[in-house]
Amino acid sequence: MKKILFLLAMTSCLALAIVPADASDYILEIFGNANMDDTIDENDIEYVRGIIGGINEATELADANHDGKIDENDISQIEQIIAGEENELTIVDAMENIVTVKMPVEEVSIGHRLSPPLSSKAFAVYMGV
Repeated sequence: MKKILFLLAMTSCLALAIVPADASDYILEIFGNANMDDTIDENDIEYVRGIIGGINEATELADANHDGKIDENDISQIEQIIAGEENELTIVDAMENIVTVKMPVEEVSIGHRLSPPLSSKAFAVYMGV
């Protein structure tokens, strides 16, 4: 009985040790998270100013309005995101696609990445159509 309890305790500790490592590898993939610290805030505005001024290295997410260039318009977009006044957000979705979402979001569809995406024909067969 003591062996079982010990093994359960060790398994729990290992599981807890692994989870934070996986979570820390995740980046909030919203355009505007310029410094890629998982929070869109004043630090992102300063980071974009540093990119424009040649001090900071450009990141993909620094192009907050996703127009192909990093400029003052990106700072304006980040300010709108912080204030909750943005008209749209550009994100990297679960399938690694770049998607622009109109705000406010009215509907969300949740999927999972456990299996590869299905073609429409395979999906129809899967659904029994």
